[in-house]
Amino acid sequence: MCSSNALSTGQAAGQAADTPGEKAVTAHGAGAVDSRMIVIAVNRPLIQHGLVRLLEKLETPGHISISRSVAQTSQLLQRSNVEVLLTDPEHASQLHRADRHALASVRTLVITSRDHAGEDAFPRQGRLCGMLTEKGCECSARLLLLTLLECRFSGAEDSRCGGCVLQETLKKADLPLSPREFEIFLRIGEGMGPTQIASESGLSVKTVESYREKIKQKLQLQGRDALLAASMRWRSGYFIQIAPGDDADSPATHHVFSHCSANCSAGSGTP
Repeated sequence: MCSSNALSTGQAAGQAADTPGEKAVTAHGAGAVDSRMIVIAVNRPLIQHGLVRLLEKLETPGHISISRSVAQTSQLLQRSNVEVLLTDPEHASQLHRADRHALASVRTLVITSRDHAGEDAFPRQGRLCGMLTEKGCECSARLLLLTLLECRFSGAEDSRCGGCVLQETLKKADLPLSPREFEIFLRIGEGMGPTQIASESGLSVKTVESYREKIKQKLQLQGRDALLAASMRWRSGYFIQIAPGDDADSPATHHVFSHCSANCSAGSGTP
């Protein structure tokens, strides 16, 4: 059976990541010979442990290095044998601010608590390969890590990576809204009231109010505060909770890692 919350369950296998500074680990035995380096630059120790545990279970060839700071990650990325970076959004953003090309030549997977990419996107200039949600099951984590490790390219590019399962994870979750309703929904999350939305959208205030009511009805929200909270939550990359009794597979709650659900329900532990 595929286990849930795979990244928060790293224990003994990830204990090598406890000591400060860079910690190199040979994933499949001391006798392994492989110059490839995988850098883990995630601030939370439990997530670090979970990633190390998964990589060791996959018998990943090469070495796993734990980075404790942006400066250390930047130094590691200058090495020619670094192929993969597993990091969090904050670390990725800081890397990009320090060097806009830092992520251009390494396959990068962002580890995040988000459910989907959201409107407040990750740093795109460095071309991320994908995102791995901490809430996902081990089945989806294994699939994404294997895809990342087996890729032969140095980084993500639209021209060659458009159909990759990793790129699919960077898509925003669907909402059962029309394009105009969705536009207004996003503006609500920016803190705009009906008058400002009407001015910027070229609509009347009455029309905007009508759209707001339609959005609340479709998303089953009660009141303007709930509408604002839902918009802010979705923009930040989190699902909107649908009232009990509705279809759990509705677009508002559809999981970006739904490709693993068949394997999980079938009791398979491998993608």
